[in-house]
Amino acid sequence: MQHRRVRRDEELSWLRDHGFNTLLSVLEDTFNVSAYEESAMRVLHVPTRGELEDHQAAQVLEGVMRCLDHDSSVTLLHSDSVTDGILGVLGGYLLRSGLLDDPIIAIATIQEIMGRPLGPTGRRFLLAAAP
Repeated sequence: MQHRRVRRDEELSWLRDHGFNTLLSVLEDTFNVSAYEESAMRVLHVPTRGELEDHQAAQVLEGVMRCLDHDSSVTLLHSDSVTDGILGVLGGYLLRSGLLDDPIIAIATIQEIMGRPLGPTGRRFLLAAAP
């Protein structure tokens, strides 16, 4: 157990050193959420399981919006993997927040950042988030 605690402390130190002050966890379990809270990070937990479904995508998007609701927020999205659904939600954030106003540009931006195409699920979530 000591080894895990050391790794977690190193991770928290790295996050602080790189300016992260907010954590959005979409993991099903609350594993390590208390450690982030104890390190004075702002934490929001939106539990998901497996591939995102439409209602979960909407909840994650609202979580992203809440985490990034002020200019000083530097947010880490904690997930088991970067799924098509998660990418669609992030693209949806670009639209919902007003950073971009064209869904085609939002899709292209996410694809450029990730270096891979956005599949049908991600596109559906992205388009559903458009204002």
